Amino acid sequence: MTVDTDWVSVKRQELIRKGKQQFNRSKYLEISENDHEASEELARSALKTLRSAMNWTEDTDEFEPTHQLLDQVGRFVRSTFGCHLLYEDGVYFQTCPVSLAHNRIGLSIGFVARKVECSICLKDPEDCPHITGRIYDGIICVRRIVDGEILDVSIVDRPRQPDTRFEKISLRTDSLRRSLPKEWKPGTPVSCDQCLTPCAGVVEHDFGHGSPNAEFTKAQINPELKFEGILAVEEEFDGSESSTWNPESNSK
Repeated sequence: MTVDTDWVSVKRQELIRKGKQQFNRSKYLEISENDHEASEELARSALKTLRSAMNWTEDTDEFEPTHQLLDQVGRFVRSTFGCHLLYEDGVYFQTCPVSLAHNRIGLSIGFVARKVECSICLKDPEDCPHITGRIYDGIICVRRIVDGEILDVSIVDRPRQPDTRFEKISLRTDSLRRSLPKEWKPGTPVSCDQCLTPCAGVVEHDFGHGSPNAEFTKAQINPELKFEGILAVEEEFDGSESSTWNPESNSK
């Protein structure tokens, strides 16, 4: 059966609904069942789900309510379970979905697609009857890149694939030192209290929709990155994004 529907709107609603369910279930487990471990796991999953929901609702009327819900879950997580910066190889990283979601930047790749197939019949899209974006028996028709070469990666304000975002951002030690006690030394656990303070709004960047602000050459890209399994829904493959590559970036 073929269904003509706005699958992007469906995905938005699914993410918002899932995030709310995870949050409500987490509160129930914490308050009624006293299951601290399971509650924390669900609550942190809700943060990731709602960050994705923010990405998919960007530039829509649903963005701000989703933003406020993410902030609410963030406050619950911080006040109930506590949050810390990631310390890895001598460097502190911000990995919190709430913090990262407030910085509205993403990634865009330039690439050459050598082989593309339909996600429904696995044939070349030029030789199949399926229409990109339509749902066939519950499966969304997309063009799947199965063989290609990445040429560059750019930082943009509105990635075509909404979830193509940074997963962690490094923090400068001297900046941390200015806000921590004098006796603090690198390697000591650092609590993240961002969600306990009033939200000042998201940070927007005027890169121009889809236009690059900074470019990573092919040599800087993880050599293990592959195109297998990457989905794209554009009618023409003149550029797209992959959420499988998450580079670190020094914050100023």
